[in-house]
Amino acid sequence: EGKTGPEVAAEYPDVWKAWVKSKRLPRRSGTEREAEVVKRFTSLFSEIAEKHPGQTVVVVTHGAAIKCLLRRSVGNASITKLLVQPGRRLRVLSLGDSSPLPQPGLKVSGM
Repeated sequence: EGKTGPEVAAEYPDVWKAWVKSKRLPRRSGTEREAEVVKRFTSLFSEIAEKHPGQTVVVVTHGAAIKCLLRRSVGNASITKLLVQPGRRLRVLSLGDSSPLPQPGLKVSGM
């Protein structure tokens, strides 16, 4: 927490290498285990779906949680749509879509 990518890469090269390749992080990283993240997010999504049946709900999270849930990188600025179905099943509707987001180097009005 509170470190830049280059700082993590310098201090924990094995952790950084695993992160960049979307691999499981070494235990010494001290992070929450992937299975725990998946369980927590699956429960959260199911709870939201039960409270808002048939509605569209937006959930915003950071890339690390989505990486754990989907086991692949979708970047830190993208939109992924998941359909939560009965029985705690998830269906991916779209994955890592960054087209609606400002592109690096482009000026965004009001920013």
